[in-house]
Amino acid sequence: RIVGASAFEATEARAAHFYSFGIASLLTKRLNEVTPIRWPERESDRLRYHVEASQPAGRARWDVMPVLGTCDRLELLRAGPGWDGSTYACGLDALDEACVVVSVGSNNQFGFESEIVRRTRCRIEILDCTVASPRMPPAVAARARFHRLCLGGEDGWTQGRQFVTWRSLVGLLGLRHVDVRRLDAEGHELTVLLSMLEDERFGASSVLLPRQIITEFHYQHGNGYEGLSWAGRYLTMGELAQLAQALYRGGYRTVHRDFNPRWPQCVEFTLLRYR
Repeated sequence: RIVGASAFEATEARAAHFYSFGIASLLTKRLNEVTPIRWPERESDRLRYHVEASQPAGRARWDVMPVLGTCDRLELLRAGPGWDGSTYACGLDALDEACVVVSVGSNNQFGFESEIVRRTRCRIEILDCTVASPRMPPAVAARARFHRLCLGGEDGWTQGRQFVTWRSLVGLLGLRHVDVRRLDAEGHELTVLLSMLEDERFGASSVLLPRQIITEFHYQHGNGYEGLSWAGRYLTMGELAQLAQALYRGGYRTVHRDFNPRWPQCVEFTLLRYR
């Protein structure tokens, strides 16, 4: 077991209290503490900033997604290079040879997968619809399959790229369990995770949920990233609270978060499914 019985019970008590009572009062408190921003001179810019003016800045916006779970065997997989957070996993040494890791968003960088190969005997499924010619290291290629797909909130094609939901991916790859899912979706993680959790809660059949999720969350993305509906603005604390409560209902508890040292809008999260 990765989490002992007493730690499990304590985590569930803290999480139940926070998501039943604490999150509402926290939202009110943080919104009351907001420091006014300097308004832009142009009216078009002021219209864009009117929501942001009432939101807490910096790391305070992540208070709706606190660390409530525990992991006695937390492992550093990748140290942040100075402009990025570090990646942690929980209990990799407890995985057997039948374990499955799904890694979404490689960008032809396979440091995470190389660490999984080095530390476990897991099979790896890698997804990235933006990479035409993957350059996997030999050790990764021997253990992994690469799929030119991206995860999304619905199945379909966008700008020549194929997107599939988590439910469709599970069927397409014939997965029976997923031990770890890494998600690097550059802002799309909100849509991907809410779609997966909604399918599990309200779908006609059960959706295979990963036992552990390692992901970078963003509340701001200014690149105009392809298909990102909220690019150019900040996610509000209420939107982040919606995601946090959906993860809680899906059984997930945050066991670690690592803040980006340069950009407080980005945080690396490690979540375990407690139930």
